[in-house]
Amino acid sequence: EGAFYVFLDISETGYDSLKFASELLDRKGVGVIPGAPFGRDDYIRLSYAAKLRDIEEGLRRLKDFYYG
Repeated sequence: EGAFYVFLDISETGYDSLKFASELLDRKGVGVIPGAPFGRDDYIRLSYAAKLRDIEEGLRRLKDFYYG
């Protein structure tokens, strides 16, 4: 009864969820799901059903994108 997802608030970025997801994929090679289909266009959905090292690398790239 668990999920392998987390919703991340991106409201402070100035992007809607589709633009954020598209830019993150283009710039950092990290795929996330826009929150808009779930009724939250100010969120993205991350999956953590992967190897720990892959999750850590994805989070590092996400941080670089967000703060870079």
